[in-house]
Amino acid sequence: MADKKVLDRRFFPADTLIIEEGSLGNCAYYIESGLVEVFTKATDGQEIRLSLIGVEEIFGEMALISNEKRTASVRTVEDSTVIIITQEDFKYARSSANKVLTKLLNVLVERLVEANNFIVNQHKEIVDLEESTNFSVKTLAYSLPPELRPNFQKEIKPILAELMLVIDKYKKISESNNDED
Repeated sequence: MADKKVLDRRFFPADTLIIEEGSLGNCAYYIESGLVEVFTKATDGQEIRLSLIGVEEIFGEMALISNEKRTASVRTVEDSTVIIITQEDFKYARSSANKVLTKLLNVLVERLVEANNFIVNQHKEIVDLEESTNFSVKTLAYSLPPELRPNFQKEIKPILAELMLVIDKYKKISESNNDED
């Protein structure tokens, strides 16, 4: 009679951090019930949602495949029950897999990491644009002779306000696209 592995099930209440970005990954998780969000933090500390993952989906697999640190954090959105897929389980499945499929897995992980980094960098670029615009306007104002500053401020304020509205618009679009994932 073949050995049967007992599945390691864990329950996590809503709003529980399961994976922390940067930690070493030694397992993946199969969602039996519930919902989790995958997110990362931008340099300004703001959380950027990368995706929502639900029943019958897997998360944490990238660290198993790439043997790298976790590239994102995962937190439960609602009470969730997961089955843990250990490094040993994964190595067994991988050793019995076709070499082409193994290569395909590696390529998919690389592309997913690149996509996650792109999302984070997009957010960073919007924040950087906002900060550099404010800085440039202040620097330019101080470089003008004192008698020209009031007119400059009067003329630049509406232009700057409009620019900030456009930046906010695209920031919201970017955030809503992240929420839909």
